[in-house]
Amino acid sequence: MTYKLNAEVSKIKSPVILRIEGRESSTDKIYGDGAELANATFEENYVMRSLTAKGDVIVLTVSENPLTNNTNWIGEEMTECGFF
Repeated sequence: MTYKLNAEVSKIKSPVILRIEGRESSTDKIYGDGAELANATFEENYVMRSLTAKGDVIVLTVSENPLTNNTNWIGEEMTECGFF
């Protein structure tokens, strides 16, 4: 399954550095503008942590969404079954 960032990032007209914070380190990837970033696909589901400007470049920091897969196929929240 692949994921995309929110489509609102396509409104950014400046170059964008996507900083992906991982468990051990962070990775940076440069995009020409927000539209290019909005079209990018990712193997993980990311949520935005911060949005900053460095000169004429936007730095968007994201991390893996900890709530991915917390619902089942009909949309109900998964629960831990502790009474068996």
